[in-house]
Amino acid sequence: MRHVIGTLKRGREWRLLLFEFVTYAARNPQFRERFAAGRQNFKAALASALADRIAAHRLQPAVSPQQLAVLVTALVNGLAVDELTKPGEIPDDLLAAALQALIDPGHQPG
Repeated sequence: MRHVIGTLKRGREWRLLLFEFVTYAARNPQFRERFAAGRQNFKAALASALADRIAAHRLQPAVSPQQLAVLVTALVNGLAVDELTKPGEIPDDLLAAALQALIDPGHQPG
């Protein structure tokens, strides 16, 4: 998770480009289909990786790996918006804490 947070802070240009693609996809139906297919492939790969980690660590997530992939993507992109508009405002451990709560809700931090 530290790597993802670091990417949010260092990958400003990539995040801007992603949001430009999102805007273009929203206005262009042909591109939207290709863009959505790529996003779906990414989420499927992420869900598979999450499922492997969940099984390896015998965790009890709050939702399925597929739903976790959607939530992780939404959290990362939402935090990216905040980091783009107010750099340095996102605490380094915020995403990790949110994901911990989703992936292993019975775990007590600290």
